[in-house]
Amino acid sequence: LSQIEAAATIARIPTPVADTCNAIVRAADEDFVAVSLPATQALPSNLDGAAFAEITASAEQLGGHAVKVLDLPQTEGSDVFSDCSGWLPSTHPYTGYEMLVASPWRINGQRPGLRKPAPLLGEGDDYVLRRVLNMADEEIGALAVAGVSGGNRNEQ
Repeated sequence: LSQIEAAATIARIPTPVADTCNAIVRAADEDFVAVSLPATQALPSNLDGAAFAEITASAEQLGGHAVKVLDLPQTEGSDVFSDCSGWLPSTHPYTGYEMLVASPWRINGQRPGLRKPAPLLGEGDDYVLRRVLNMADEEIGALAVAGVSGGNRNEQ
């Protein structure tokens, strides 16, 4: 949810007001559709599994609107986000080059940059075990022998 809100904020899509009725329904093509209606209206139950065009038309007829729910990879090529400055380039050792959703907030007028890509499995083990949990070398060694931890697993 926080990523959806961040992406919506970046794209300047308004947050729904309290007097709306919001729902997610499955369309006939197995896609999902987000529907927003005035609180006094309800989407007919027979529309679950209907064609996207039928769901959209019904929502508009009831004074609301409907949009296809995009998977995160689809957002990069979406018209909704085409003029959006909310993407940060990143390179990760496993996933390679990718565009990530930027934070929606600004500090002194600037959007914060990307500090680093997502951590690798076990990357923070040594820091957590030594500095947060104050474990001794012997305890950490025992965990490594047991296969529970091993510091940065990429070095093993």
